[in-house]
Amino acid sequence: MLRKTAGARSTSFFSLLFAIAVSSPLYASVTLPAIIGDHMVLQQKTDITLWGWADPNEVVTVTASWSDSVVVDTADNHANWRVTLATPTAGGPYVITIAGNDTVTIDDVLIGEVWLASGQSNMEWSAQSGILQAEEEIARADYPEIRLFQVAKRSASTPQLDVEGEWVVCRPATMASFSAVAYFFGRDLYQ
Repeated sequence: MLRKTAGARSTSFFSLLFAIAVSSPLYASVTLPAIIGDHMVLQQKTDITLWGWADPNEVVTVTASWSDSVVVDTADNHANWRVTLATPTAGGPYVITIAGNDTVTIDDVLIGEVWLASGQSNMEWSAQSGILQAEEEIARADYPEIRLFQVAKRSASTPQLDVEGEWVVCRPATMASFSAVAYFFGRDLYQ
């Protein structure tokens, strides 16, 4: 008898919870992939694509402080939205504002050259792993206009919608973990 009563109470509780969940409005935040964030660098003098997720059919408005243009898209049934912005000549810092049911602000955006550094262990080698004159090179690495986005290693059998990582500004404290090849290449281009 106790079992039946406990089961009946449990069923009633879950039915009530389900009814509350179904009757509550669901709002998703405007969400961005990790590659689109504070301190990012965008390629100069081209059309770049920004994308993310929001509620299905939610109107998403994107503005960039380098332009008076406002770009609008509506999230599709799978919650995807995508816009294209024209970028100016190298400069910044700029701000990008993405608004839907809520607002996301991306700060300290630079426009310049974006290079992809890819490889195996040679590309992962950092200053802290041991380079010639590491202490001196790290101490001199104050280049706030050089940024690194390092993608965390993950295995996947299908293409991924997002990655793990963040844009890091080049300072002595951060350069030590940058890819040494990418850092010296970026520094030489910058100079």
